Amino acid sequence: MERPLPELPALPELDDLEAPELFSRSKLRGLVLSWAPAGLAPALWAFATVPDRLRWTGQVSSRFFSVVSPLYDEVAKLDGYGEALEQALLDLRGTPSRILDVATGTGFAARRLKRQYPEAEVMGIDISPEMVAIAQHNAVAEGLDVHFEVGDGAALDIEDAAFDLVLSQNAPPFCDEMLRVLRPRGKALLVWSFGGPWVEMAWSPVGKRLERGGASHARGERAGFGFYGIARKRG
Repeated sequence: MERPLPELPALPELDDLEAPELFSRSKLRGLVLSWAPAGLAPALWAFATVPDRLRWTGQVSSRFFSVVSPLYDEVAKLDGYGEALEQALLDLRGTPSRILDVATGTGFAARRLKRQYPEAEVMGIDISPEMVAIAQHNAVAEGLDVHFEVGDGAALDIEDAAFDLVLSQNAPPFCDEMLRVLRPRGKALLVWSFGGPWVEMAWSPVGKRLERGGASHARGERAGFGFYGIARKRG
């Protein structure tokens, strides 16, 4: 009498086959976003220690970002890109009435802040006219009332003590100007969506620059692939 053949295990579903591959891709993306931007550490250190010597970089940045502006929004679609900003918003206290987004780019952070604080007046400034045009288009497309202007974050054409919250995401830390346009007890928020380990290494001189400029309680936190820092203006 023939013995029945053993029952073969069921073939795995396609989703089961893809999951490890997707997980590996996610891990690889995380490693790249966390560790690849090694240039962040020396760049942030330089801007925190000798910002006056780096004013020439504004025009270079304007030309560069004007060229890449049509592609810039694709970066924001990466998984985890906005995690540091989301964590920073959870860490904020109070409800600001006037918000400035310095070096706003295509307005990613400015739009997020408007959704977080719908009653607040939100303004974004960037040195690239092309970026500003895209930012304004994106805000209108989302039905958000955000005002954008062309301007240099290193030399803001804004009166002193005009805003309750000044944000900078993925930009040089224009500490002195951010604090100048902040009201007493207003908050400066600096966010980097990637390169968290490198930003953490360079945070000490950035935090000290903020405190020398009139801030207190400057502190930084790793968040996902990125990093954020918060300081409150004394007064």
